Amino acid sequence: MFEGKPELLTGGFAFDLKDLPKAGSVLPAGTPVCVDELKRTIKPLQTFAVKEVSGTTIKIVKAVGGVSTGTRIKSGDTLVILGTDLTAAGTPIKVTAVDETNEEYDTLTVNAATGVSKDTPLAMAQPDGKPWCVPNALLAYDKCLDANAYEAYGEAAFFSARPVYERRMPPINDAVKKALADAGCFFRFSQSR
Repeated sequence: MFEGKPELLTGGFAFDLKDLPKAGSVLPAGTPVCVDELKRTIKPLQTFAVKEVSGTTIKIVKAVGGVSTGTRIKSGDTLVILGTDLTAAGTPIKVTAVDETNEEYDTLTVNAATGVSKDTPLAMAQPDGKPWCVPNALLAYDKCLDANAYEAYGEAAFFSARPVYERRMPPINDAVKKALADAGCFFRFSQSR
C-alpha cells in the first residue's frame, strides 16, 4: 500500500473495539482514520466498494487491493454514501443482516439502498447518516483482532514521500483526500499496482 516507510504520528493510539471488524477480519492499512493526539485515540472511517445493488440488498466486496479482509460490517451498523462533504449527514443506510458465506463479497440486507450503485463507495456512519469522522491520517498497518482482545492500538501515517497505491487501499474519494490535505497530511496517491 505504501511504497517505502511512511512517517507516523508519535506513539500508539487506542481503538474502541466496537469500531473494529469482528475478530479474524482485517481493518486494512490505508483506511482513513481520525486521530486525537490529546486523548490518544484512533477511529477508522471504514469505506467499502459496492459490487451489486438489488432492492434492499447490497453486495460489498471483501477484498481490498486483491487481498480478502473478511467481513468488516456487522448487523446494526449504519452506512452512508461517501459524499463530497464529510461533515454533512447523508441518508443513513441501516444494516439489518449480513450474509458472509460468499468468499468474495458480503450480502447486506438494509432498510433502503436509495442512490447506492457500483460506483458509490460507502462509509461507516453515525445513526444520523453523518460519516464517523473527518480523517486526518491513514492507518499505517493492517489491524486484525484476536477473539479474546480487550484492547487494540494502531499507528497512523501522516506523510509519505513515496507513492501511496490507491488501488491497494479501501475506496476513498476526493473529499477524503481533501480532508487529509487540510489536516496537513501529504500523500501522493498513485493508481499503479
